[in-house]
Parts: sequence; C-alpha cells; structure tokens
Amino acid sequence: MLPVKVRELNELVENLTILRQQMTDEIRITKAQDEQCHRKKLARTVKTIYFSDPRDSGQVAAFNATKYYNETVMRFTYSSNIRITTRGFGLARWIMYINGQICSNPGTTDILMFQSDNEETHVPSVMMGECSAIPSGWLGPGQYLITIAVGGLPDTPWPVGDVHSGWVSNTYFEALELCPPIRLS
Repeated sequence: MLPVKVRELNELVENLTILRQQMTDEIRITKAQDEQCHRKKLARTVKTIYFSDPRDSGQVAAFNATKYYNETVMRFTYSSNIRITTRGFGLARWIMYINGQICSNPGTTDILMFQSDNEETHVPSVMMGECSAIPSGWLGPGQYLITIAVGGLPDTPWPVGDVHSGWVSNTYFEALELCPPIRLS
C-alpha cells in the first residue's frame, strides 16, 4: 500500500515541476529578445511620501505606475515603517494590489507581522515583488494603480492587532519595468 502512495506522490511532484516550468517559460525570452529589450527605454516610477496611518484595515497608500511594453514584467517595491501592538496575540497583513487585484503570476506580494504580550514594535519593512499578470490578464502597456492595504489573514483565528502604517516616517515606492529572464534552453 505504501509504495503505491509514494509512486503517486512522485508523479504528482513531477507533474507540478513540469507545470511550473511551462509557466516560467511563458514569461522567459531568448537572448536576442533580451538584447532587443535592453535597448528600449523602460519605465521607472519613484515616489516618496511622509505619512502616518493608524487604520487597522483598508487602503493605506496608493501610487500610480507606468508600463510601456507588452513583453516586460514589473517589479514593485514598498518600504515603510510598520507597527502592531496587541492585548494578547494578534497579527496584521500588508498586501499589494494592482488595479484592485492581487498579482497572480508569480504570486501575492505581502508582509505578515505577528505580535504578542502587549509589545509595541516599530519595524522598518520592505515589500518587493515582480508581477507579470493579475487575474484579469497579463500586464500590458498602460497606467496601473498600485495600492497597499492592511488587514487580517483570512481563515485564521487570530485577530488584527492595533496597526499603524508609516509611523511618522518617509515611505518609499518604486515601480520598475524589467526585461523578463532569458530562456536557457
């Protein structure tokens, strides 16, 4: 009985590896395409703001970003001071949205912070991730609204703590348009 389960598990892992490689190949380019991409003027958006937002849930920051080309990917960076304090145990999750949607390729960009025992911790944090698609489709050329929201973590018993975003500090946002990785095969 056990060898059959191991065999099924190995097949599943092999199938997942193949699927992951196929998804990765979709956004990879050849060396010639890479050279052509690097000759283009790619978009870069930088914004620094000074803010302090005591909301425990909802949108805490918003930025506009530009993308010029269809075949590129976007890298987003959000750097700010965050804080959570609790009576007992709590958590907070800062999450990035692109036009109101979470990145679907390669995945979610977020920060999760846990706190216990009435501690009050202020932490400089950086949230960074690349994105080539959201649930409504691939990120093509155009303007995008990037928002940062704070709240809890779905399907967990832990409450959201007393959260603060920014905490009297400069917050840095950057959006970079990048050439995708080169396909090696």
